[in-house]
Amino acid sequence: MNKEGLDGIGYLKAPGSDRMPALFYKKIWHIVGDIVREIKTLLEGGDMPSGWNETIVVLISKVQCPEKLKDLRPISLCMVVYKIISKVISNRLKFILADIISPNQSAVSFCPGDLLNVEEGPGILYSW
Repeated sequence: MNKEGLDGIGYLKAPGSDRMPALFYKKIWHIVGDIVREIKTLLEGGDMPSGWNETIVVLISKVQCPEKLKDLRPISLCMVVYKIISKVISNRLKFILADIISPNQSAVSFCPGDLLNVEEGPGILYSW
């Protein structure tokens, strides 16, 4: 279950404060796989260990020579273990969204002016 969460993360996605790309965890899963026990405990209602949700926000330039704030894009660098947990939760949610959101409901997406309906939700969560 948690290995599936890890497999859904790109190999060299920007590392978080742990400074480890997902590739590191994928290559040595046989050694760090015991983290499964801690992740499972968390997903069953346990407390999240301190530091797991640490995130570094970095500004990335959208243009060659940024001069204004609109020329920059913020990205969040999360720890791989936090990404695994997020992936597992989103994979679980995609199966129940249609049961908890009415087809006539919609929500505002991340793009101004766009609306998401219940049919689009699972696909968006899957790609997340």
